[in-house]
Amino acid sequence: MKAESHGAPRSMTAGWYSDTRCHTCSNACRRATPAESDGAGAGSARIVSTTAGAAGAGATAAGADVSTRESGLTVKKRLLQPALETVSIASVARAARRPSIRGVGGISILRKIPSASFPVARRFPIPTRPRMTDRLYYTDARLDRFTAAVLDITNDGRRVVLDRTAFYPTSGGQPHDVGTLGGIAVVDVIDEDDRIAHCLADPIGVPVGSVLIGQVDMTRRVDHMQQHTGQHLLSALLTDEFGWPTVSVHFGDESNTIDVTCGNFDPTTLAAIERRANTLIVQNRRVTVSFENAAEATGLRKPSDRDGELRIVTIEGIDRSACGGTHVDGTGEIGALLLRRAEKTKGHTRIEFICGHRAVSRARLDAELLTRAARTLSAAPQDLPGLVEQQMQRLTEGERERKRLAGELARYQATAMWTASVPDRDGVRRITVSVTGAVKDAEPLAQQLVALGSCAVVVTNSEAGGVLMATAADTGIDAGQQLRAALQGVGGRGGGSPRLAQGTVPDPAQLHRMLEHLGFLPPLPERLA
Repeated sequence: MKAESHGAPRSMTAGWYSDTRCHTCSNACRRATPAESDGAGAGSARIVSTTAGAAGAGATAAGADVSTRESGLTVKKRLLQPALETVSIASVARAARRPSIRGVGGISILRKIPSASFPVARRFPIPTRPRMTDRLYYTDARLDRFTAAVLDITNDGRRVVLDRTAFYPTSGGQPHDVGTLGGIAVVDVIDEDDRIAHCLADPIGVPVGSVLIGQVDMTRRVDHMQQHTGQHLLSALLTDEFGWPTVSVHFGDESNTIDVTCGNFDPTTLAAIERRANTLIVQNRRVTVSFENAAEATGLRKPSDRDGELRIVTIEGIDRSACGGTHVDGTGEIGALLLRRAEKTKGHTRIEFICGHRAVSRARLDAELLTRAARTLSAAPQDLPGLVEQQMQRLTEGERERKRLAGELARYQATAMWTASVPDRDGVRRITVSVTGAVKDAEPLAQQLVALGSCAVVVTNSEAGGVLMATAADTGIDAGQQLRAALQGVGGRGGGSPRLAQGTVPDPAQLHRMLEHLGFLPPLPERLA
């Protein structure tokens, strides 16, 4: 039996492959023709560099052809780069007499070879570019466990490229998969054009050529499949039945959004779209994947700008789209589609939606929250909207009354403080007030004070370092200019208008120095709640 040089065989022995069945996709490999084998027949073997050995390391041919004869066996090979130069041809010849070998220095011989003389194997060119990663999820979205050889690995052992993978990388708006590779958590998966990099939580101490076991977290994968197929169905529905083409899509961990171009939008329309989408879901329309030439792919919801072969995802009778993501096998597996809200944004309408188990969980949580709110107000859930509107109206009226009373209290306090103060030699009453809350809350009091004339007020918070200054027009004092200068002297920041300014001091202990700079006495012990 001939040893095949294309692809990576499926079974392994001690880290090296020992079978000849190819699993690599057709556009990533090819079989050698009889002419390439220099006439090697059924009783011969082709000596090839394995992907994990020569090709994986990017080896190039060097040196001269050598040959050896042992027990009637003639083998001819070309020495590879220094990593393979230590392999003796005698060892290769001895290994050829065994039914199969584990691999010697990156060279594999598959199947037993008779000791009879046979034609010399051809020399094969070594690839000069890294091998592609075979994307197993393209044809099997439910494949959760796989084996693969390491094509490349960073020095820190945290970024690994495999010859094939079932891990989906972040692409097309769909988030990446997680899981384990060689028992270490995969935290990110990155699409690098023809190769896929797996980012690990911890270093993995294996060399290029090692075979690792990958395990995809299928709970997350299935969730992404439900969201993605649900989006295809929703986009097709909005385009075909409502005339709203999709502009962009975003998939998130909690919810997803789809931006569409549409006119007027109301809650009644949202409910109608949701009902129609779920009707199509329960019909369990078949979802299929095909590979078609871009020039011949017709009926696509959105034309693709790519050439060559396209991966087409078709929802029976509903949608055909070029897509590289993972999808369910039938719309029934979407489970349910829930439209949560819609809002205008940047000239489009953004619709928030969730599907599958996520939709059920969200509906359950919403029901629990609604029940708790209804229990608090001693009302039935359906009566909550009316009760909430009543409560909001009462709160608005109460806030209006609170402000009115606060104004009256401020006038009373201002009159008492202004009367108790003594003008300085310039005839200005300089009043300081210390508060425990935000200095902004004392602004009504400060305004009432300066309204009485010939008055400058500074409000401070000794705990937070906040400062507010207000001055009457007849004092000639520019509040913004003076407060800014005083704050700069103690490392603070702030400013404002000539009549009102505000700022902060990084160190509240510096408030005394700032007040001295402004010409005010230290704050009175009077504090406002």
